[in-house]
Amino acid sequence: MKMNYKRILCLLLLLVIIVCFFVKVGKNMECKYCYSNGSHYHIIPKLSNNMNHGPRENNHFEHPMCPVCLHNKGEPHYHL
Repeated sequence: MKMNYKRILCLLLLLVIIVCFFVKVGKNMECKYCYSNGSHYHIIPKLSNNMNHGPRENNHFEHPMCPVCLHNKGEPHYHL
């Protein structure tokens, strides 16, 4: 089967555009997206789905901080 390189290139470009619009990157311990309820993903040290800490109420977050974020300050994580 002959590969159509233009079609593959177009699909790859479309995938990159979709990722750029829908995936938000945050830094551990500095992320504005973690103040909303939801989850985020880490790729390093392993692929994992973690709960955001949520909004601050009475000087406490709604949920505990993500252990991966606590131990890897400044590293990236991803929100969908």
